[in-house]
Amino acid sequence: MRTTEEYNPFIAPEEFLMNRIVQRNGAVPPWVEIQSELESAVSSFREILAQSWTRRAVRMLVLAYPPPLLSTLTLDDIKKHRDAEWVQKERAYHERAVQELNGLVRKYNGIAPYAVRRSYYIRDVELERVYKECAEGILVAIRERGSAVDEGVGVGIGRDGGGNGGGGVRDGSARCAAGTNAQLSPTGNGDPLVASLRAIFRRLFGPRV
Repeated sequence: MRTTEEYNPFIAPEEFLMNRIVQRNGAVPPWVEIQSELESAVSSFREILAQSWTRRAVRMLVLAYPPPLLSTLTLDDIKKHRDAEWVQKERAYHERAVQELNGLVRKYNGIAPYAVRRSYYIRDVELERVYKECAEGILVAIRERGSAVDEGVGVGIGRDGGGNGGGGVRDGSARCAAGTNAQLSPTGNGDPLVASLRAIFRRLFGPRV
C-alpha cells in the first residue's frame, strides 16, 4: 500500500526512495540533523533576546513612571512601548546574531526538500515578536515593583533588577522566555555548532540591558 508521502508532488521519486532507505537503516537525512541545529539556535536566540528586552523595558519603565502610574499601564501600553536607544545600542549585535541564524538557514535549504525549506530571519520581525511576547511578563514585573514601593519595600533598579524587587524582573524574564520556548523546543543541545551559537548569543546579549 502506498503512503501519503509517495503522492507528495514536492518530493521527487528518487529523493523519496533515498529517504526511505536511510530511515530503514536507522538513520535520518542530513537536512533533519541541520533542522535540529537550526531550531535549537533560534530558540536560544529568542530566549536571550526576550530576557534582554524584559530587563531593559522593566528598568526604563520603572524610571519613567512614578509608582502610582505603573499600576495604570495596560498590556497594550506595554506592547506599544519602544526604546530607540536600546535598539540602536544593540543593532550590531542583533544583526550579527540574525546573520548567524541565516547562515544555518542557508545551509539547511541547500539540502532540504523544497516543501520544508525555511525563510530567512529578519531582525525587525524578531524585535516585533519579542515586544508582543514579553509584554505580559513585563507588565507583571512592573506591577510587582509598584506594589513593593507602595508597601515600603526597597526596590533596586540595577542592571539585573537587583535589590528586593529583583525577583520581579527575573520572573518576568522567565515567563517571557517560557512563552518563546513553547513555540520551538530546543534539540541538538550537544552539538558543537549550537553550543558555539549559544555562546555567541549569550556573550552578545546576556550581560546587556
